[in-house]
Amino acid sequence: MKRIAVHYPGQRDGAGLPPLASIPALADDIFAMMKPSSRTEEPYAFFGHSMGGLLAFEVALRFQKAGHRVVALFLSACSAPGHIRYKQIQGMTDREMLNLVAQMTGTNPEFFEDEEFLVGVLPTLRAARAIAGYNCPPETRVSCPIYAFIGDKDWIATPEDMEPWRERTTSEFRLQLFPGDHFYLSNHLPELVGEIQDRTLEWSDQA
Repeated sequence: MKRIAVHYPGQRDGAGLPPLASIPALADDIFAMMKPSSRTEEPYAFFGHSMGGLLAFEVALRFQKAGHRVVALFLSACSAPGHIRYKQIQGMTDREMLNLVAQMTGTNPEFFEDEEFLVGVLPTLRAARAIAGYNCPPETRVSCPIYAFIGDKDWIATPEDMEPWRERTTSEFRLQLFPGDHFYLSNHLPELVGEIQDRTLEWSDQA
């Protein structure tokens, strides 16, 4: 089983980089990078956490449309389309988002002029803006199973926000709760990896 990790542009060096345009635009770039040169029967499975879940869904759709064999989609702590929170930041500029954070937290806006701080915070805010602006038609579905995972104390994406993912597949859907918050996977990585590997092998073996 070959594993490929995708590092989003700007996640490590946020300052001075162009804003993340949209989930579909980034999915186009990822698909262009990952797609095989010709159609094969090699099975593919995708995993994504938080914003990565939306990207995994969009990339899986592109592989599916191109005729490649997608056997499973694994989504972690990721609200389903139409159930995404924080819509108010959609369309905001970087500066507007920083001002909003300052207002909500009572932080002196001058603090956000520090370049080292911006390197750390801007990628997160840009990702949140991309998530807030994401949607897709209700009829858009993958044909592979969707396996969803969520922490029982997650306040960014809740189990109720993830349940509607069942409407985004024509196959099987399961939602599994873990103890923890939005980053529950830090304490449950072996169990999560084992589940992903087992389900991927299960569906890969089916004709």
